[in-house]
Amino acid sequence: MILGSCRPEVPEQEENTQPEVLEAGRQDFEIERDRKLLSEQFFTEHEMATIAVLADIIIP
Repeated sequence: MILGSCRPEVPEQEENTQPEVLEAGRQDFEIERDRKLLSEQFFTEHEMATIAVLADIIIP
């Protein structure tokens, strides 16, 4: 019990690849606009890797 209580049981979470579009209280054109914007990829893989390296340098 003592050794087991030091290790929290954290279930693995699935990675959310597609952000959810909230539809409550929104017009149809707003929902479509959001779906279009969320489907586009803003940064390339190389740019994301560069951002990750810069964040590792700057944040600590």
